[in-house]
Order: sequence, then structure tokens, then C-alpha cells
Amino acid sequence: MNLFRCILPFLALPGAVGFRARHKTIKKQEQSQQQSSEASWGLSRRRRTWCPEPKPGRNSIWEWGSPGTVDYLYTFAAPGPTSPALQHQTNEDGIFPGMRTWTRNGLGAVDIVPSITSTIWMWHPVMDAQSICKGGEPVLYNASEQRNDTTWMPSQLTQSILLHMPWEYWDVEEVRAKKPWNCGDWYNYSMFTLNISYVPQIGFAARLAGMYGWSLVGSAYYDGTGSLIGGPQVSHLLQQPDTLECVLTFQGTQHYKDWFANLAVKPSHFCGLVEEDEECGPFGLSTCQVRRPRGAFTHWGFADTIRRMTRLPDFQTNIHAKLGMCSGVYVTGHSLGGAIASLFTACVSRQLKPGDYGYEEDYKYMGWTKAFRPSRLPPV
Repeated sequence: MNLFRCILPFLALPGAVGFRARHKTIKKQEQSQQQSSEASWGLSRRRRTWCPEPKPGRNSIWEWGSPGTVDYLYTFAAPGPTSPALQHQTNEDGIFPGMRTWTRNGLGAVDIVPSITSTIWMWHPVMDAQSICKGGEPVLYNASEQRNDTTWMPSQLTQSILLHMPWEYWDVEEVRAKKPWNCGDWYNYSMFTLNISYVPQIGFAARLAGMYGWSLVGSAYYDGTGSLIGGPQVSHLLQQPDTLECVLTFQGTQHYKDWFANLAVKPSHFCGLVEEDEECGPFGLSTCQVRRPRGAFTHWGFADTIRRMTRLPDFQTNIHAKLGMCSGVYVTGHSLGGAIASLFTACVSRQLKPGDYGYEEDYKYMGWTKAFRPSRLPPV
């Protein structure tokens, strides 16, 4: 019965009216955006040289013992995980450094998963975003200039589940790795998400990481037991042995029980993003109202999934304990993995202390402090 109550708002989709209203202007907006995106990002239509570029931010200024931060969040095909939109909790503008990506095709269809959550008033994180297409240039959305657009797009009525598959993203990024784009480094980062994040075999994941010049330095595996919500999940920590940057991956939907997690859309508390006594009705009626600045209610299924992973002893020993030795931390995931990567990043940005609401429940399993200096971690 509780599961039915969680799923019911999703089935009703009362936010579809607003969804259709937004769709009336979407095509005109995207045409205008396609024409202006190069200018707004300093691009030339003849010289396609722009590529997403993860790089250390605050972690590049090393302060021993200070709270760790996620320097770059990048997701593919992620659904919106919160209401209202998730914001960075401690930086100046609330924008997450990173890139959210979804696919489109030449017929105007988009990946259904990042699109459908806006019908129930669940929004994407405030961050830069891009729409990618085989044989076409990316359409870019700058969160500093188009803050609202980055939280509810895509919102087309024409959608395709086929565009959601990892290999659809893989194919586009493989083309962008070549001339005239030359986004080879970004292609490597995308492969960590679209390929390695789904590999539970540690030896195989290590060999794949080595193909891109990285080392697998930690893994954790949740076998899916103990709950009807969420199937087996794997998480990996990769490190570049020269720069000491790290990438933390979260797995997307792969097991039928993951779909129960995807559909369990009851509003919930997570990492103290809202105050302890705040409540929100079922998702789908309207955007949740919050008292905390930058607060948000979280999709219960997504929050439950990340809690089950991060509370594992293997995650704490093999991954969490090593994050403080990375010169930069980048977090990624595809589909469900992108949603929980976003929640992980937001929780880390809270920088809670013992006694704060959300510390015991979530933050102590995800937040970390920086070690004396970045270190090369031993490969597994």
C-alpha cells in the first residue's frame, strides 16, 4: 500500500498541463538557442572546439583538514531528483559546476527520462546543460544566463525511450572525440559514466579504466538484498595517476527492482536540505514550498538508493575514506545513477557538522575532509 501511494502521483501526472504549456514555446526557444549558443559560450559555428572540461575547483586550493567538495558533477539522461530544483548549498550562486546532458534526434524527439519528471513538478539541478544529437552540434544552456531553463528542460512532447540507452550517448560522444570537435578527454570521461559505471566485475572495470590512462582505486557493490526498492548497484572510484584527479561513478537502472525505486516518488527529507518539521504533499500537484534557502524535497526512491550504497562498509572503506586524497573529485552517473550522483554532490556541499539535522542521517556517510596532500592511490 505504501508503495502504491508513492507511485500514485506519478500515474496521475497532474503536472502535464504545465508540461504542455511549456512545450508550446520549446521549439522556438531551441531554434533561438541553437543560433545563439555558440556566441554565449564563445564558440564559432565554423570552428567547433568547445568541449566540457572537468577540472579541480576549490579542491585545487589545498587546505588540509577543510571540508571536501565535488569539483564537477556531470550526468547523462538523469531524471529530475527534487522539488524545487536542487542548488549548490554553499557557493555564491547556487550553481553546481558541471554539465547535464540529454539526447535528441533529427525529428525533434528527446530522451524520455530527463523529460518526464517535469510533468510531476520535479526539477533538475541548477547547472549548465547540453542537448546532443548524432551529426549535430550540441545545444548549450548556460545556467548563469538561463537558470530556469536548465532546471526544466527538456520538455518536448515527442519523446523516445530508445534515446535513453547508454549507447545512444556513447555514439554521439565518440563522434565528438574526433575532428572537428576534438573532445577526446570528454569522451574518456563519458565512458566512465556510460560504460565502466555499469561493470560490477572489478578486474574488468580496472582494465577498462586502464584503457583511458586511469586506475581503478576503489569499488563497492550492493547486492540488492533487504529491500523491494532498488536492485544490485556498483560504485567505482577512478584516479588519474599523474594529476591525482578522481571520478566517482554511480550505476544507472539495470535491474527490474530499480524501476520500483524510479517510481517511488514520495517527497522525502535528505541530508538536511529541508528543516526537520517541513512537509510537502505528493509530487505532481505543484512545486514543493520550502523554508530553507536553497532547500528541496527529494525523490524517496533516489534517496533510498544512495543511502543503501553509501552506508555499505565497502563504500566507506574502499571509496569514502580515499576521497580526501584526490586533487579533484568529479561525480557522475547515467539515468538513475545521474540522479543519485546529483544528490551525493548536493549533500557534500552542505558541509554539515555533528549535531546538524542531516549529519547523522546522510552527511557523515558522504562528506569528507582533505588529507595533508593529494596522494596517488594504489590500484585495486
